[in-house]
Amino acid sequence: METQRVSPDQEMLQEMVRLQKLTTGQYNGWASGMDSQGLLTEFVGLLREEHQIRFDLCREAEKRGWFQVEQVSNQELQAVQARWLCQKQQSGRFC
Repeated sequence: METQRVSPDQEMLQEMVRLQKLTTGQYNGWASGMDSQGLLTEFVGLLREEHQIRFDLCREAEKRGWFQVEQVSNQELQAVQARWLCQKQQSGRFC
């Protein structure tokens, strides 16, 4: 079996995406623990920026043929939305 070689640029971009995922996870965790409205607003802004960076990195990888965006049908999207709504209702959280 032949293994596909990954270019240094592709490897670096993959690592950047991985690190952005970790960063957004940290910001999300910190934001969910904020009691101050001002701090919460600041962290949500940072979280939005970090998600945008990850999105931009993924688009760059897609342009180079290193990443493929999976297309989702309306039916699949509705099924996921229904599942999340059900879980949210069961948890008693309506936010």
